[in-house]
Amino acid sequence: LQSLKFAPHLEELRMHYCCFRSVKELVNIVRGAEELKVLEWRESKFSAYCLRPGEFDCRVLSDCMERTGIHNLTEVVLDNWNLNDFHVQNICRVWKNLRKLVVANANDEALAQIASHCTNLEELEIAWHASTKHDRSTMRGISALLKKCPRLHTLTIPNMRGNGSGVKNIRQICALSSSLKNLKIGFQFWDRRVEPSIPWSKKKRLMEEAAVEASCGRLNVVVQDGI
Repeated sequence: LQSLKFAPHLEELRMHYCCFRSVKELVNIVRGAEELKVLEWRESKFSAYCLRPGEFDCRVLSDCMERTGIHNLTEVVLDNWNLNDFHVQNICRVWKNLRKLVVANANDEALAQIASHCTNLEELEIAWHASTKHDRSTMRGISALLKKCPRLHTLTIPNMRGNGSGVKNIRQICALSSSLKNLKIGFQFWDRRVEPSIPWSKKKRLMEEAAVEASCGRLNVVVQDGI
């Protein structure tokens, strides 16, 4: 695939399950694509061993987006890239027009930057769950996002660990956002240390009922099993 400088008016680039020799090869593709609005790279891999993007890869891509004029993006899907490894403050300034963002992981600090700079965001998905506490998103980061992104209507956080009861977390989300319509969560959303005697099937029902009640039927909650 040649550099997009030979297709300067291209607005959408979607690539799935591609393996590149290095992140620089990937960067060369988008260099000069100043009119690009949709960038979707699902399951990107690198080297002969098809490795997932690491910290170095994230920094290189971040620098490329900052320096090469790719400032018109409205949709970014990087489902196996860790946003925490980007230059988050700088990249969020570049993504000021963003409507949809899918990343592998984002901690509270990253969510705060998104909230400050990507106020037109409508959809957010954090696909994975961090292995360390520092890399993890919590209700603190989600709350900051909901307060500053008034257009957010879809939030997918199937691996986020809630603090306290899932019902309490659902009610907090409803109180913070009048625009959210779709919320996808997992079993970790209800802290397992809180009311451990309640079976999971009942916890699911309680959270779904809390969403209906607290949002007057506006918020649809999908609770995934085994996530």
